Amino acid sequence: MKPPCSSQRNRGLTITEVVVVVATLSLLAVIALAQPIVIKNDEPGIAQRIACRENLMRVGLATRVWANDNGSDKFPQEVTSEKGGAKEQALAGNAVSFFQVMSNELTTPKNLICPADANHSVAKDFTTLDNSHISYFVGVDAKLTLEQASWQRWLSGDSNLAANGTPLKSGLAQFSKNSPIAWIAGRHIKGEKTLGNILRVDGSVDNWTPLPELLTQNDLATVRLVIP
Repeated sequence: MKPPCSSQRNRGLTITEVVVVVATLSLLAVIALAQPIVIKNDEPGIAQRIACRENLMRVGLATRVWANDNGSDKFPQEVTSEKGGAKEQALAGNAVSFFQVMSNELTTPKNLICPADANHSVAKDFTTLDNSHISYFVGVDAKLTLEQASWQRWLSGDSNLAANGTPLKSGLAQFSKNSPIAWIAGRHIKGEKTLGNILRVDGSVDNWTPLPELLTQNDLATVRLVIP
């Protein structure tokens, strides 16, 4: 007698699950290989820079968990509000909704504040969240994909940016990948340089790489960011 056979086919991994697995393994590798960090007297602000980087890593993980939980393989800025996302709000320059729809995944609004940011404060909860409680921009065109070129797109990062010497104001900012863009004073300083952190689609956080170099790695001709 032959054993009964199931008519169900094995389900393959979704794009979200593949990216989550890769990001998780990368994070575990970093933790396993990391050496204890010694904060020296000649490195002011290093603890804040590290905490900021960790916040962005949490944001990156939250977006992947949200996409997986919603079964869409898409980030909140790719999904309409009708389906629980924040696409319309992001295109309108509203960063708040992006983070609010991920309140369960983010756990606490503390993760949205860079400890070196004196111009923003921690919200009491996600219902009272507004631009004054967010340190990080939202990358409108970030999306889950298996194409490595798209993994270089910016998902989030320190929002104290200037393009062509003009500080980016709250709302939707658009600029060319060849635009001279830089961080402005007010947060992270290393020596005489004002620098910051960028969260990429692949979940990694790039810190201290010059912004023009990061822009050239982007596969889009125009970069769109929502500044809180």
